[in-house]
Amino acid sequence: MQAIVVSPQMTDQELHAALVAQLPAALAVFQQRYRALMYSTARKIVRDDWDTEEVVQDVVWTVFRKASYFRGESSLSTWVYRITQNCARMLLRKRKRVPIPMESEDVDHIVASQREGESWHHPEALLAGRLAAKNLAEATAALPEENRELFFAMDLRGEEKEVVAERMGLSVSALKARLHRVRKTLREATTSDVAFAA
Repeated sequence: MQAIVVSPQMTDQELHAALVAQLPAALAVFQQRYRALMYSTARKIVRDDWDTEEVVQDVVWTVFRKASYFRGESSLSTWVYRITQNCARMLLRKRKRVPIPMESEDVDHIVASQREGESWHHPEALLAGRLAAKNLAEATAALPEENRELFFAMDLRGEEKEVVAERMGLSVSALKARLHRVRKTLREATTSDVAFAA
């Protein structure tokens, strides 16, 4: 089987294959490529910069974990758009706020415009995406090996917590506490410089 080479120039089909293969480098490429789409879609629903960042991060993890569920019946951008809408609306329900109605958008046009350099409408989103992708890659690499394996097992491979806890010699409660700290570390890393770009 030919190894997947992850690069910013890869096609969406190649990117999807890399996400399905759970290659961490694909996460950074995905986040940089689709940051503007995720940001603008979420921002129209939640109307708050901090909530928008939370939605974007939720979408990134959801896409990475669920990449194998994408069957290619629509474009990858359309799938990401729908996931972003769902994550934004779930956040609103959690906060008990009423969604603001949205007009239908041509997602493919948004993505095409972004790739043609017309994303000046959201320059802060592009800069934030680059910073977040860089920070995420560095923060993941800097995790202690045990914590990195915990993160990959639970959030990327979707393994059962009981199985992972037993393998790592932890109680389920200890595993959940450690995973919470790892997630917090990575979330803070991906947003630490974003506020200066917003």
